[in-house]
Amino acid sequence: MEENSISVQAFSALRKSACALRYEVYGKISAGELTVRQFAVLEGLHRTGPATVGELAGEIALSAATVGRLVAGLEKRNLVVRKRDAEGRSVVALTTAGGELINTLFPAHRQLVEKVMGRLTEAEQENLNRLCRRFMRPGGGT
Repeated sequence: MEENSISVQAFSALRKSACALRYEVYGKISAGELTVRQFAVLEGLHRTGPATVGELAGEIALSAATVGRLVAGLEKRNLVVRKRDAEGRSVVALTTAGGELINTLFPAHRQLVEKVMGRLTEAEQENLNRLCRRFMRPGGGT
């Protein structure tokens, strides 16, 4: 068997870690009967306030088409609403029910994230954040 390069080993470790963390953190949101992606939409709107589908897509790292479909489903559940902002742009916003749901779910989510990330020192978390952000830029620039 061929020995993997450090790049392949690092990528594999990153992928496995991301999968494990996703399961550990997002496996707990079923109380709100939301999928991981639906939760991401509500969490994104909770952080940013009303946003266009494109802005929201950038915020939660999903395609605009995917976010549009998620918003449509959340609209049917009266958790989000599309409306016009002051500039006449179509934006998505939390409804009262959506705000109440994310306000109920988010504190436990934050606590779980802090517990999981507590496995790393603050300096390690800052370094991990810095390194991960390099993958979020086109071409991985520094």
